[in-house]
Amino acid sequence: MLLILLSGFGLVAYSQEKEQIVVPLSDPSKPGKLEMKIISGSITVLGYAGKEVIIEAVSNSKKGQRISTKTNGNNNGMRRIETNHGFELTAKESNNTVKINLHSVQHTVNFTIKVPYKFSLNVGTINDGNIRAENISGNLEIS
Repeated sequence: MLLILLSGFGLVAYSQEKEQIVVPLSDPSKPGKLEMKIISGSITVLGYAGKEVIIEAVSNSKKGQRISTKTNGNNNGMRRIETNHGFELTAKESNNTVKINLHSVQHTVNFTIKVPYKFSLNVGTINDGNIRAENISGNLEIS
């Protein structure tokens, strides 16, 4: 299990912070699936010629705070980001299905996710966001 832990500290002039998680697939030669539902934010999913799922999260955190990364390694397919900005992001891979969970009520988090071309999507957002999917050949469930 590779665990990525983020904690907020320090002072900077930016109001947005971007972090990236790379999630390897169990069998990159087979099609995969992305599952994700968020409350506030946008989701952009881009197909590419790679063999991993690359998740970029941009948080509209409080101005003057930043996010730093600390990494711990394990083997069970879980990736996790925690911040003191009031949200937690986890990504878990099992049998080429990547499930992303965002636990946040107060923050808008926008995602750009790169997936291999042969990927299905089950993604949704409720507030303050749009969903865009490009270069993907799989089943699309978008709400």
